Amino acid sequence: NEVNEEQKKEKIAELKNKQESIKEMLALKEEELKKICLREAELTGVLPKEYPLALGEKPPTVRRRVGTAFKLDDLFPYDADPRLRNLESCFALQKKIVEAAKKLAYE
Repeated sequence: NEVNEEQKKEKIAELKNKQESIKEMLALKEEELKKICLREAELTGVLPKEYPLALGEKPPTVRRRVGTAFKLDDLFPYDADPRLRNLESCFALQKKIVEAAKKLAYE
């Protein structure tokens, strides 16, 4: 009977340790989900409904990213032939679109 009680205590301690481990893992996953949801919100301008909120926590305000990280004007000279300048600007724009798409694909 004493051995049985000792086994119960060991099992309870083991289960409590496992519970703590699972709680820690859940907290890490919730933080990861929050980061992913915030990144999505920056892109779309809307916070996803999956964003985990603690009891009484208010959802963060998010602003959609606007604009580009580059200027096309710096990529080609203004004094060139207008037709050539137009071709260069179209090419530069397409090149930047491809670069941005690749960057997004690897994020």
